[in-house]
Amino acid sequence: MRIEFTFSRDAEYFRVQLIRAARRANLPWLLIGLAVLAAGFAALFVLEQVVVGVVVVIVGVAVLVIWQIRVAAMVTVPLSWQSPRRWLLTDDGIESSSELTSAEYAWSTFRFGEATRVAYLLVQDGHVIVDIPRRPLTDDQDAELRDFLSARGLVGARNVR
Repeated sequence: MRIEFTFSRDAEYFRVQLIRAARRANLPWLLIGLAVLAAGFAALFVLEQVVVGVVVVIVGVAVLVIWQIRVAAMVTVPLSWQSPRRWLLTDDGIESSSELTSAEYAWSTFRFGEATRVAYLLVQDGHVIVDIPRRPLTDDQDAELRDFLSARGLVGARNVR
């Protein structure tokens, strides 16, 4: 296999890739915010404690704002990540480079992967994720890469979204 392409990933590409993990990582903030908000409304309408209820609702809203800020920060990437990047996919592994960085990965370093609508996400130990964008691939290249990754047990038809 030899697939070579250059592609610029935009901010939306990264947001789509990172949003689930960001929400999951910040789930405690969301749950606490919702619980505090519910307690505030209970104080307002059930216990008829207006001052306490308003203060608790404000705190709940503040926690939800913090949750939203934390999620947004986790899906926002540096501008340098959006510069054109060249990928070379061979039987040996992946080479990925831009004007600023270069990385090489052997296929054997990946433990598992997932095929999403926009990318192949390959995971190494330590939760390092390497992405291969699908948009610049032709249908034939995408099928070849999917079959290649599937043969190595990295992705399967069941986890293509």
